[in-house]
Amino acid sequence: MWSSNPILLLTVILADLVLGDPRYLPHLVRYTGNAILYWEHKTREQGYDSVFHGAVFFVLVQGSILLPLFSFWALTYWMSPLLGRIVEALILFQCIGAGDLLHHVKAVARPLNNGNLPEARTRVSWIVGRDTENLSSSEVSRATIETLMESFNDAVMAPIFWYLLLGAPGALFFRITNTMDSMVGYRNAKYERFGKVAARIDDILGYVPARICALALWVICGCRHFKAIATDARKHNSPNAGWPEAAAAYGLNVRLGGTNTYGHGSKVSHSHVFNSKARKTNSLDIYRALRLFLAAYVVAAGVSILIAAI
Repeated sequence: MWSSNPILLLTVILADLVLGDPRYLPHLVRYTGNAILYWEHKTREQGYDSVFHGAVFFVLVQGSILLPLFSFWALTYWMSPLLGRIVEALILFQCIGAGDLLHHVKAVARPLNNGNLPEARTRVSWIVGRDTENLSSSEVSRATIETLMESFNDAVMAPIFWYLLLGAPGALFFRITNTMDSMVGYRNAKYERFGKVAARIDDILGYVPARICALALWVICGCRHFKAIATDARKHNSPNAGWPEAAAAYGLNVRLGGTNTYGHGSKVSHSHVFNSKARKTNSLDIYRALRLFLAAYVVAAGVSILIAAI
């Protein structure tokens, strides 16, 4: 029941690319977000703010999504293996976000390429956490490409990787963890202790997939600059995000990384600069990055489907 299925995986990947995340359908990530807000409130109203209580919070969020969902899945699978496979496909479909990612990236690229910087800033603010109101055209391009490559791991490769290992429960466990990390995994006074467990588990779950993303990008770009990619990636603030970003920087021969501001300028983050001797990004580089992403995705997905068939 929990094994991976190559036909199901191929079907879900194609459906995701075509449909994205239809807004009219219920979505597990939105339910996860609601569960996170609920359990954080319940936990914090008791005055809990330690790493231990963050671990309890992690278990409560995971359990409130996984237990009812997979009880329902087990019931449908017991009633009909075909019905169970359909439910499994729907779960995996909502764990992979390549289609929605492409939609949002193109929504930034179009106005930016047409010279409409204010709209491009607004659009990029929907997919990044940094301040965007004063970004230059080059900085909007950089932010978009960095998010595309980081999301190659978080929204695409990591769910597929954990599906191959643990079936749909593995993919959903990662997606829930990644959503928790995006909401509570911050290094600030509020979440440094409380969000540490979610952040560390997300780092562990994304460790191998991030390097698979970098490997796929490296292969597509002609197997060049591996040593430079590995050296730069290890200098990123995140143990995982730097790998696909560094591979893209050298593959596109552009400069990525650098200084970002958050919270209306209240926090400044200095990220390592990848491929520091290359030129700055421009609006056309977003389209180049999209083509690179799609080519690497085809390679990674193809290998994944072959592994699922073994």
